[in-house]
Order: sequence, then structure tokens, then C-alpha cells
Amino acid sequence: MSLIITNSVIIDRWVNEPLSKFSITEKLSYIHVYLDIVLLASESLIPITADTIFRSSLDLGINTYLSKEIKLWSNQDIKESRDFLKGCTARQTRLSIILICYVIGQHQELIRRAVTLLEQMTEQNKDPKESKLLGKYFSNFNYYYNCKMKGTKKLSIEEEFQFASKLLLDLLFYSSDNGYIRLWLTSLNYSSLNSIQNLHDIVE
Repeated sequence: MSLIITNSVIIDRWVNEPLSKFSITEKLSYIHVYLDIVLLASESLIPITADTIFRSSLDLGINTYLSKEIKLWSNQDIKESRDFLKGCTARQTRLSIILICYVIGQHQELIRRAVTLLEQMTEQNKDPKESKLLGKYFSNFNYYYNCKMKGTKKLSIEEEFQFASKLLLDLLFYSSDNGYIRLWLTSLNYSSLNSIQNLHDIVE
């Protein structure tokens, strides 16, 4: 069973611990951007629906209001601007991270299989996009990133491939028992860059 379920006391303490020393309020908008790109990568591989998010919030005992704030890329109208988690507090943002990691964690084996396949095909000098699983992932990532994500740095084919590959590996870490902590720390690291233009330069 997931650590998120079995150690609710630890999770509750983490969600509610003081964060003033990080000046989180000023960084929240950038943290939200990174969480959104993680959701983009997740949706590129995993069949996530609004019902999945809602049911997961019930499993975790999280206010279902937050589940409605997590807008999926697959449902986004490209003509509308995207305000992911806009207005959410630091505590609500942390709860959203737990929710996202919980959803990702339910598909850990699929993520692991995709990462393993990516490593194998790379070692064999084969194009990962030729496999059905990875081909769909990279295709979805390309569509969401280039057609639905506004204001982002345009990447070359190779840069986009490297970015998507790194995010796929990151998903494996985020799907682990303490993935929510890693995702939070990486989000803070991104917020320090202070620009979406540097998003693909994040290093774990």
C-alpha cells in the first residue's frame, strides 16, 4: 500500500509545516508552472481523466475542490489561457503535489516499463519512437507542448526529445513512496530559475 495512505500523519505534518523561510508566496506561480509540465508529461503516457483525479482525492481524503483545479491537458481548449492552480495557497499546492504523485504512483509499473524500454533502445542505438509505447508518449508530448502550451521556448527536435526523456525518468522518481518530496524540491529549484524559458534546463 502507498506510503501516502499508510503514513497519513507524516504527510499531514509535511503539508502543514511552516514555509515562510522559503518565501513560498513569491514562488508559487513558478512552482505551479513546473507542476503543470509534470502533469503534461504524465498525461502523455498515462490515461488520466477528471474522474481519476476526483477518485484519487477521495482515496486521500483531500478536498475535492482541489481535484477540480487540476485541469487536464487533454481537456484544454487551445484557444483559452491556462491558469493551473491559480490562487492556490502553499498548503493547497502541497496537497495537489500529493494528489498528482498518488495518481502517478498508481501507474508506476507502466512508467518503469517505459523508462526501461527507453534505456534499452538508446543503448541499442534504436529510435525509441519506433516502439508503440514510447512513440505514443513522445507524440502526445509534442502535441501538448507545442500546440497547447503557450509562452514556452521553442525547442529543436533533439531538445524536445531530451526534455521529454528526462521528464519520463522524473516521473519514475515521483511515483515512488517519497516522490511528493522530490517533486516539491524540484519545483522549488525551478522557481529559483524564475523563467519558463529555462524549464528544460532543470537538473535533478
